[in-house]
Amino acid sequence: MAERRAPHSRLALALTVAAGILIAGVGTLGWRWYSYITASATLYDEVGIEVNHRLPEPLRAWG
Repeated sequence: MAERRAPHSRLALALTVAAGILIAGVGTLGWRWYSYITASATLYDEVGIEVNHRLPEPLRAWG
């Protein structure tokens, strides 16, 4: 016979989706900043400047 598993709650599903969106957002901003620092054609990229401005000092110093 097949085992029956308890259905997941809506709260758990909502938290999983929220965590996935958060991780995707952080990854996207991180990649955007990294590409601005390492391979930007110009230092005057508005998005790169804004992301770099909001990072902690050790990351800004490295960049």
